[in-house]
Amino acid sequence: MASGDPTYDARLAEVESFLASKHAIVLATCEGDRVTARTVTFASRGTDVYFLSLAGNTKCRQIEANPNVALCRDHVQIEGTAEILGHAGDEENADVAAVFRAKYGDGYERHINHPAMVAIRVRPSRIGFFYTEGERFLVDRLDVAGQTLTIERLDETAASG
Repeated sequence: MASGDPTYDARLAEVESFLASKHAIVLATCEGDRVTARTVTFASRGTDVYFLSLAGNTKCRQIEANPNVALCRDHVQIEGTAEILGHAGDEENADVAAVFRAKYGDGYERHINHPAMVAIRVRPSRIGFFYTEGERFLVDRLDVAGQTLTIERLDETAASG
């Protein structure tokens, strides 16, 4: 992250650009006492993250039971709410298919049109962007709903804790 006086909008734009440049992200889901994490191929629009999954597998069952999920890639951590949107090839999900086609081309057609494939959207609620400036360890915490940015110096937090 750049130094200086950051703004919520500037940091959010950096996260959007970061997501647009990546193809895979780790998704963590939970049901009861079982937490699982796996890498998923994804596409994004703004900060919304979309991925595809076969209906009824572990991640879908966990999302149905508990839609609170986490995503992580490099030094970006996202907490949000997942929603299973239905069959990836259905007309109501044409915009999701378009997001995948724009990022991956026609190679995703066989996935989008698979009869058991569902589209899933994650809407972020909190985003953490970890970085260093010299000897300082920092995290920019974005509250998406409140549209606020808090910068936390982790080295100060650790020293006082």
